[in-house]
Amino acid sequence: LAIWDAGWVPRCWYVNLQAPLRRTPIGFDTTDLFLDLVGTPDGARWTWKDEDEVAQAVTEGLLDHAALARIRGEAQALAETVRRREPPFDVDWWSWRPDPAWVAPDLPDGWDRR
Repeated sequence: LAIWDAGWVPRCWYVNLQAPLRRTPIGFDTTDLFLDLVGTPDGARWTWKDEDEVAQAVTEGLLDHAALARIRGEAQALAETVRRREPPFDVDWWSWRPDPAWVAPDLPDGWDRR
């Protein structure tokens, strides 16, 4: 996710680490993997976010050390993809702007009920 400050100044890349989406009868589900990754706009520096949540997940048995090592490895590989400007990061996302003609859609009645 590319995040800008007011005035469209690039702020950071934000990666919410989660399990792949899986289809369900009512849409899609995923599982948050507790740890997130935040990078500078050029992808040169990255920091982990929510280390406290990861530690608690490990303590509570929701995540084991082997899974955590895999998650960190995949996140570091993604950070390298951004840094090397490999697809889909090979275009200048920081220059992207939404079409001013776009209108926010209205949600249909019952969107929040199962």
